[in-house]
Amino acid sequence: MAWGDTLKDPRLVAEGQLQKFDVVVSSPPFNVKDWGQEAAATDPYGRYRRGVPPRASADYAFISHMVETLEPSHGRMAVVVSHGVLFRSGAELQIRRQLLEENLVDAVIALPAKLLPNTSLPIALLVFRKDKRDGQVLFIDASRQFEYGKTQNQLRDEDVAQIEKTYAARADVEGYARLVPLEGILQNDCNLNVVLYVGAVEQVRLVDLEALRAERAQLRAELEGLESRFASLIQEVSRG
Repeated sequence: MAWGDTLKDPRLVAEGQLQKFDVVVSSPPFNVKDWGQEAAATDPYGRYRRGVPPRASADYAFISHMVETLEPSHGRMAVVVSHGVLFRSGAELQIRRQLLEENLVDAVIALPAKLLPNTSLPIALLVFRKDKRDGQVLFIDASRQFEYGKTQNQLRDEDVAQIEKTYAARADVEGYARLVPLEGILQNDCNLNVVLYVGAVEQVRLVDLEALRAERAQLRAELEGLESRFASLIQEVSRG
């Protein structure tokens, strides 16, 4: 462990190269502005070879840094991001496209809003792997399963278990998960927004029309009785 500015002055360096790790997990701050963009084009570690992230947001700077620290043969990482990271254009689109074309993006998991203490924004988990065996990305919509909290929502044990089970199975689950070929994502302008690929299942309820008519007739009779009673009370008040 070492304290420092990860982007401007990384400390986990050996012999002039970034150290490599089997697993990287991070929840970097969102939309950091003063991250060192002016020096990114000549970065000595080659972290921004896929593109230089915009000055106003370091989201892809953190992602680019972490990807370069993965073990080349089997490294994997998970990073918490805001939803804008999934679809913003410009330089971020260029970087996202390159990551997809290199087949590094393994899964995109939409999580509930108000899950983090410092923001009410909905968030997502991006998972990257160096040893992917297929040319597909798994999209999971876990944004609707959580325990409500007045100031902060929480994922329950069963919610986490469902995410883990679905990720391990790597298969479609109606209304919850979908495995999408890279070609389809690239044709969709590299948009990783989960709602584009996973649609909510509409719950269809059979309606008994005769029962509804009977209920309506009963309510109408009750209303007429109340109106009659109200009219009687008005007359009594008027007579004093």
